Amino acid sequence: MHSIARQKSATLPSALPNIVRVTCDRFLGILIDCNFKFCEHVDNVVKVCSQRFYLLQQMHEQGLDANCLKVVLHSIVISKVLYALPGVAI
Repeated sequence: MHSIARQKSATLPSALPNIVRVTCDRFLGILIDCNFKFCEHVDNVVKVCSQRFYLLQQMHEQGLDANCLKVVLHSIVISKVLYALPGVAI
């Protein structure tokens, strides 16, 4: 069995002209930072779902029935939470 030594800190190559180095980017709808962590993605999902729960509350107050609210919940909240969950929940 081969052992590969890991570097404790990677040195980044020098910047290329006309290319901006970023600390976080969105790839297929998932926010990934330069250390391959998903903290910003999770924070973003929580923020978006909070806003969508407020929307659901407003729809409920306007008289939307429970079955319609359930459909809207699944389409705008549950789908957002479940998207990429297997990859993020490692």
